[in-house]
Amino acid sequence: NFPYLHCLLSKNIKHEVQEADNITYFNLKGLVREMLKTPALAFNIRYLKNNTPLMFSLKDLIPMLYKYVWRTKNVLVSKIKKL
Repeated sequence: NFPYLHCLLSKNIKHEVQEADNITYFNLKGLVREMLKTPALAFNIRYLKNNTPLMFSLKDLIPMLYKYVWRTKNVLVSKIKKL
């Protein structure tokens, strides 16, 4: 928690340094590439929940749908212009 640590450091209060675990974190495009390499990842729900933004994306679908519609519209417009 950065604000809490900033307050402790500004008051010269001793605090313990917390250790963090190193994990691999994939964005959605990286997840697709990784699943093509190892298809078994699709069944590892815990891995998908902790190492990808997939669960956040599923909770809030509106930005993903908007992005899909926007890109589809752009592709269609570019193909129509070529005709």
